[in-house]
Amino acid sequence: MYGTVRKPIGAVGGDNLSKHNFDPQLVTTLVVCSANICRSPTAAFALSQFSRLSIQSAGIRPVTGANICQTAAHQLSEIPGGSEYAGEFSSQGIETVDLRSFELILTATGSIRGKLVQQNPGLRGRIFTLLESRHLAERALSSEECTILNEGGMSQVLVRRRGTLPTQAPTRRWLRGRSPSPLDLIDTHGTRSQRKHEKTIAQALAVGYRLGESLTSWCATPEA
Repeated sequence: MYGTVRKPIGAVGGDNLSKHNFDPQLVTTLVVCSANICRSPTAAFALSQFSRLSIQSAGIRPVTGANICQTAAHQLSEIPGGSEYAGEFSSQGIETVDLRSFELILTATGSIRGKLVQQNPGLRGRIFTLLESRHLAERALSSEECTILNEGGMSQVLVRRRGTLPTQAPTRRWLRGRSPSPLDLIDTHGTRSQRKHEKTIAQALAVGYRLGESLTSWCATPEA
């Protein structure tokens, strides 16, 4: 069953947050990349296959109204419902959604996460990279975490687990900057290597499915 996909819900508001009032049985999630034409819509499609996840996607530098990229469309065409999703898809900018309405905001890279946190410091505890959230959500909930889930929401469980990720080794410098973080789903759209871009799209799908399974199992925990 599909979750809610790509429905604009208003302008970005301020950072002052009201008391948590998210429904642990329906996880509202926003997936964000740069242009919103390959990584974020692909991961959003995978996540939307889980009925307890309500999914949207957006870009920080999109060409508004653009189609999904051909590489993503091709891979989605091999999945039931993928062709219809790709055909109806239209990119949107981050400014068209109210970030405060999302339980989880998942970014393709740490750089995008940093930009969103800088612009919305009050939402820091809800913003993760896709790969970070996948790793953090892999384990089943403890009884203590079930209480945290019910009282503070799913994002608070992920925040609590942040210290459990392996320490990242210092990045090596290359000729054109730093090597990507292992928690980044890097942008390969427009690069010379079609194979690399196909791999990125496949990874976005895999991460979305794996994370969707984990979050759905959390929702199904009896104490939740």
